[in-house]
Amino acid sequence: SKISNTYSVHGGLRAETINADITLSGQAYGTPISSNGAAKGALNGYNAQLDRDTAYGYSVGGAFERNDIALRIAVTYHSSIEHNFDTIENGTQSPTTTVNTPQAANLDFQSGVAADTLVFGSVRWADYSKLKVSPAAFSLITGGASLTNIEDSLSYKIGVGRKFSDAFSGSLSVGYQVAADSDLVSPLAPTNGSYSVALGGKYTVDSISFSGGVRYIILGDADAQTGGSAHAAFSNNSAVAIGLKVGYNY
Repeated sequence: SKISNTYSVHGGLRAETINADITLSGQAYGTPISSNGAAKGALNGYNAQLDRDTAYGYSVGGAFERNDIALRIAVTYHSSIEHNFDTIENGTQSPTTTVNTPQAANLDFQSGVAADTLVFGSVRWADYSKLKVSPAAFSLITGGASLTNIEDSLSYKIGVGRKFSDAFSGSLSVGYQVAADSDLVSPLAPTNGSYSVALGGKYTVDSISFSGGVRYIILGDADAQTGGSAHAAFSNNSAVAIGLKVGYNY
């Protein structure tokens, strides 16, 4: 909603659906679990099934714009969302598991720097260190530990976009996710920081647009840990992400 020619506010509801089936296996998790539980610290063979749950949150923010130079600076806050999962642990019904997914904030900007050319970028922070997944039996065995152990996320992106014709435009961007202080990470997310480069394009014919992009990501080295001890080293890893979209404007 526009407040003036230069200021606007935005917001809305968010729906989030999550389910999980988690199994811990290997000597790093201690003595195999028995059907009626296990001694404290023994998690080899542990399984948790979190039934599908849909919950709701909100996003709210504001923006400053100057159309004469294609300038836009926007800040958006995304609320934490509380999920309550029906839970089965090691084949037995457990009490409901409550999980709060992290709050996050985005700063997005763009500005024209020449005719048909603009610079854009973003900064994103997410409060992952508050994310705790601790079903009842797992909590009892571990003394209240969490299946997840992820530090807060801070990432940056900057790029340049160019309109080559009325029909075709393209972009090139680089990204950086800040690495945590320690290389010891959860086995469920065995990376620590990343670098990326992305190339994208959009082609429009009448009311139909075709857009796509490819991103190459260099994943930071990390050591998967349990109980504060490293058990597996992940190094020299990379990933490629590809996206395609067809749109119709009416």
